[in-house]
Amino acid sequence: MYHSRIVAKFACLLFFISFAIHAEEGNILTTLNDDPAYTSRIESLKKKVLNFAKQDEVKSPFVGFYGGLMAGVVQTNSTLSASSSVLPESQVGLRNNQDLVQHDIPVYSNQIIGALYIGYGEFINDNNFFLAGEITGNIANRKNSLENFANTYIVNIDNHSIKSNTIISLWQGEFDFDLRPGYPLGKNLLTYGRFGLAVNQLNMTTKNNFLFTHFAAPNEPDDETITYSSSLKKEEQHTVTGFRIGGGLEYHLYENFAVTADYIYTYYGKINTYGKANVLSDQRIPTVAPTSITSDWLIGKASGQLSTQAILLGAKYYL
Repeated sequence: MYHSRIVAKFACLLFFISFAIHAEEGNILTTLNDDPAYTSRIESLKKKVLNFAKQDEVKSPFVGFYGGLMAGVVQTNSTLSASSSVLPESQVGLRNNQDLVQHDIPVYSNQIIGALYIGYGEFINDNNFFLAGEITGNIANRKNSLENFANTYIVNIDNHSIKSNTIISLWQGEFDFDLRPGYPLGKNLLTYGRFGLAVNQLNMTTKNNFLFTHFAAPNEPDDETITYSSSLKKEEQHTVTGFRIGGGLEYHLYENFAVTADYIYTYYGKINTYGKANVLSDQRIPTVAPTSITSDWLIGKASGQLSTQAILLGAKYYL
């Protein structure tokens, strides 16, 4: 669109120059220059052509290299599942498996997000189709947790307690790579979509705690009270490439400055943890640490998926 206008206007200028040269060669200008009215018309035409060509030197406000910043609110959305299981053992006296299960629990949190970016934009094939590429670095606290979940069972004079704590999070810093196809709604307004990739680190931490206390019966000595306990912590982390999709508006204020409004959704995928732990008894042989009464008796596992959606306002400067 812009390049075709430049070519047309430049052709007008070349036509005028060519006419002047040929007129001079034919001694036409020698005669006509004596006519003040003709000279005035020529000067007027010359100014119009030069101004017409000069206008083409002003390119679209959305074309070229640029840099900017954005800030807004990001919502971190997670679906978490967690379970803790304790197997029955005759040494402890559990009659059945002790299980805590939470399945597909939605959890979300809202935080502030900030971003810096650079990019380049251009109109394609001399028409209204716009395309830009961007590299962005952003920072935000993206974390959700399923915490302080506990069940207590009381069987006769025994107390059974299991607790589970699961946290899913991303590294605070992130790098994004986007394409922005767009279409101008006017000289100073551009609407666009956004498609890209987000590189981050997805983390999950799971903590499971089991406590079983066998209290001494009224007809038993106090030292018959026995405590069995187990603690399990598992961590998983891996680099993920999330998928980003969104859209926005850009408005050119003046000279090289513009303001933007964006909505961006990012999906980071799934992560799981799994682990087992021994159970310890507080019954001691003198000078010996608590003894393990069973192996892999406490089982803890968790899974989750994470996505974010952000609303951002920003400003950019074209170089």
